[in-house]
Amino acid sequence: MKRLRKLAVNLDRVQWPNDYGYQFYLRSRALCNFIERRLKSEAVSITESTKLVVTGRNIGNPEFRINSSSVACLDVPFNSTEYDMLKSDEDYNAFMCSFLRTNLALLQCSPCSDLERLRSLVDEFAQGGYVNSWVHKRRKLQELEVTAELRCRLTPSVFSLFLEVEGDGQTLYEDTLLEMDPDEIAFDHRFKDIVLDSGDLVVTSKLQEPLARIPLTSIREGRKMTAPNQ
Repeated sequence: MKRLRKLAVNLDRVQWPNDYGYQFYLRSRALCNFIERRLKSEAVSITESTKLVVTGRNIGNPEFRINSSSVACLDVPFNSTEYDMLKSDEDYNAFMCSFLRTNLALLQCSPCSDLERLRSLVDEFAQGGYVNSWVHKRRKLQELEVTAELRCRLTPSVFSLFLEVEGDGQTLYEDTLLEMDPDEIAFDHRFKDIVLDSGDLVVTSKLQEPLARIPLTSIREGRKMTAPNQ
């Protein structure tokens, strides 16, 4: 058994339109990302693969295989009628938790203790109110005697990146820097670190250009940027 690192929930894009399947995938990422971040510190081994993909298909019985890319694939029946009735982020989160928890039970070849731990992470996400938020970077800026944080939040409908600067026990500046689809492939490279450069607070990215450059005068005065990046 290999330690699980990646988890995805998806739909068969042959049996359902690509846009429909992609939206389903996006709505699952709040849950799956929450579990993936926990798996960085918790060892769970349930298959002979580091990645598990649970795919909804128009089939009667579940099917399991390790594909040619060494990905563990669990194909399961999917009820589109029930899914299409969902309206809110809370509805989608509850559906994804039920869908994943129920179908994980089909991995009967997995160690019981590890499988139960993975299912307990699903329960933890649900019991915590379906909240997936974390601090990406925290920097103490000694020159200004402040602390700056990049905070992330992932919901079934949007990924948001927030900048908050605190000093003297109070919030001096806060703003939303980024709002976009909840797809890690789309947002992961957009931000990296917090640095000071030529009188500006700069939020760097994994690309050549920084995500944001904010004059220190704006931070001192608490003036926000006009609109979040997309």
